[in-house]
Amino acid sequence: MARPERIGQSLESIEALIHYLEEGEKPASYGGVRQSVAHQKKKGKYQEHKMTIYNARAIADQLSLEREGFILVNHETKMTNFYDENEIRDLYYKETEELVKRTSGAKRVVVFDHTLGSRWRLPMRAASERRNWSPARGFTRIGSAKPLT
Repeated sequence: MARPERIGQSLESIEALIHYLEEGEKPASYGGVRQSVAHQKKKGKYQEHKMTIYNARAIADQLSLEREGFILVNHETKMTNFYDENEIRDLYYKETEELVKRTSGAKRVVVFDHTLGSRWRLPMRAASERRNWSPARGFTRIGSAKPLT
């Protein structure tokens, strides 16, 4: 159903160290607290794995929502300021909902949250650890979204 687009670039790659929980360890979630607090509470044993990460733009026309779970498409936004909460909610949410409808075939799409970009950058590891991505938190956040009418 979804139609990915060919984006002409070579299949470049980088190698990165990715931390995975060791076998048998259970993930923990520390949402709603500062990153420094979450880091202090961090439990579990992690192993570092060297992984190759590829630029998927060269194979964008071969990707499928049904098979890979994502596709890459070109999208030009009318946004002018990604630090403006009102512009994000009033314009970008609508653009995103229409893009997802058009590319996925969904009849209804609701954007219910975003992470505001920042002029300063956290280290990659810290940025990913400070968010609560648990299924339970997801249902809570969806429940607080605009009503489905």
